[in-house]
Amino acid sequence: MFRWYQKAARCYVYLSDVSTLKRKANATSAECTWESAFRASKWFTRGWTLQELLAPRSVEFFSQEGSGLGNKRTLEQQIHEITGIPAIALREYPHSQFNVDDRFSRSQGVLAAPGGNRQTFEGSGSEKDLLSHLPYAEEAPFNAYDRQDEPACLPNTRVDLLKEIYDWTDGKDGQDERCIFWLSGLAGTGKSIISRTVARRCSEQKRLGASFFFSRGGGDVSYAGKFFTSLAVQLADAVPSVQTHICDTVRERSDITNLSLLDQWRELVIRPLKLVKSDKPSSPSSYLLIIDALDECDNEGHVRTILQLLAEARSLTTVILRVFLTSRPEVLIRHGIRAIPQAEHQDFVLHDIQLAIINHDISLFLEHHLGTIRQEWTLGSEWLGDKVLRQLVVHASGLFIWAAIACRFIKDGEEFAEDRLNEILEGTSLEGTPE
Repeated sequence: MFRWYQKAARCYVYLSDVSTLKRKANATSAECTWESAFRASKWFTRGWTLQELLAPRSVEFFSQEGSGLGNKRTLEQQIHEITGIPAIALREYPHSQFNVDDRFSRSQGVLAAPGGNRQTFEGSGSEKDLLSHLPYAEEAPFNAYDRQDEPACLPNTRVDLLKEIYDWTDGKDGQDERCIFWLSGLAGTGKSIISRTVARRCSEQKRLGASFFFSRGGGDVSYAGKFFTSLAVQLADAVPSVQTHICDTVRERSDITNLSLLDQWRELVIRPLKLVKSDKPSSPSSYLLIIDALDECDNEGHVRTILQLLAEARSLTTVILRVFLTSRPEVLIRHGIRAIPQAEHQDFVLHDIQLAIINHDISLFLEHHLGTIRQEWTLGSEWLGDKVLRQLVVHASGLFIWAAIACRFIKDGEEFAEDRLNEILEGTSLEGTPE
């Protein structure tokens, strides 16, 4: 809930028990006494008041008549005296600038209620409250809101590759010690599409621990600052038995968000998983972490560290933790993978798949998406014949990203979709190879 409020630019608070018309009994002027009513307002005793006060950048207060009383900055002294929240916390400072001790003590929500009594927030100190203290990259998961239009593999495409990945995730390949599957491929070969497909399947099977899709220039998902904390939050949601142990770490290690990647990984992921007790020791539960486009993390040192740490998943015994990793075949990552014992990772080079197989899958991709466009704009059946498909497949040169951009270009043309298709076929649009 805190993150939901945090997305709000402004929060409006209507105080039904605060009036600007009431005056002191002995007042001879029009002096209003709404401030005393403000201090006694029941709003300050509600269970979710703390989140509404701290998460939005601006909180504006209104009386029962709809008159403006001020905002949390102009009223910060009064709010501080009512709630005990430090005035600096009411200003426009990111919540992450305060350490966990500060945030947790505030989340206990002990406020001064009317009459001088102390009242604790509903659900104070709950595990959900604790998890909200961990920095989280909203766009990291495969199914993040901003990623909902990104495609997955179509039926009957990538068949052999997906079978190999699923055999590995399901432990059917007889190689349980291979905790990392590295899928490498040149730009535009469809790595992220495959990652989303694998993530969706494992999520539906309740076996996806967490996912993090890096994106160069993508804010929180372009660097590793929120990497392990985001994985921990997702893992806590996906695996209830590990949630308590992750929250214990947040309580015990108030500085966890300021520690190194190594400490965050071991304290927020490895240690909690080691504490999970298996109902069937002979058949431990299995979970998957999906890390897409690691090469798009903006710090090479962090990339190197992440690879070293992910290999520690092999040390777990009460649960099985597998890591599906994709990237371009960059030297840094190749060296990092080679530093892991061969018996502990499995590799697949995407651009080594036979061109005939890739062209077949691209043809199905184009047929599906352009077929949808044809139906939307009631274009004739001759608009998308076999000859046109073959020409487009040749233009794609084995790159799924080219096919995706071509479909988007045609779709955005709306009633001029037919003209845009002709432009591509004639070579007057989408020149060059997309990166």
